[in-house]
Formats: sequence, structure tokens, C-alpha cells
Amino acid sequence: INDEFGHLAGDAVLQAFARILEKGMRQTDVVGRYGGEEFLALLPETEAGHAEQIAERVRERCAESRVKSPTNEDLGFTTSAGVAQLKPGEDAETLLRRVDLSLYDAKRAGRDRIVLAA
Repeated sequence: INDEFGHLAGDAVLQAFARILEKGMRQTDVVGRYGGEEFLALLPETEAGHAEQIAERVRERCAESRVKSPTNEDLGFTTSAGVAQLKPGEDAETLLRRVDLSLYDAKRAGRDRIVLAA
């Protein structure tokens, strides 16, 4: 989005994505920006299958959303996500590595999808 339509359009997409996350999460969930285009969502006491369903709903809402570019073009956007559940004895770094690998799998598989970590 930034490269093709400019940073203002990219910012509009990030704001729309944040609103989707805000509406799609529970009060106990924590969401934050992890990198330039990456976000993390922590869903306490949530099994991987349920977290995958939540991520899929967010993905669907993104695919349905539209934002206006600075030149008033109607822009759509998609999202991909990796989902993992903390394993007994697993540290945060290992969990994040598994989530990151799942995200890359989603991107390699064509984007606009959710991949559950092994």
C-alpha cells in the first residue's frame, strides 16, 4: 500500500486494521504492533483452535474492508497470520519463533490466510 499509494494510504489501512482488531478482541486480550506491518495478539486462556477462529474472523473482516486513498481511490487490504498456543515449559522466544514461522508459511502460501503453528 505504501509503495503504490503512499504513506497516508498505508496509515489509513493500519487505522482500519486497528479498528477491526479492537472490535474482534475480548477485554482480556492484548494487541500491539510488533513491527512495521506486524501485530501480536495475546489471547489468555484460549486454545489454539479458538484463536485460529478469531484470527480467521479478523482476516475475513479485513478482506471485506475498504479505505480511501489520498486520491480518493477505494482500496482493499488483506491480512495473514500465524497462530500458536503456548506449550508447557515453552519460553516466549520459542513461542514467537513458531508464530513467526507460521506467518511466513501463510505468506509463502499466497497470503490472505491463517496458519496454525505445529
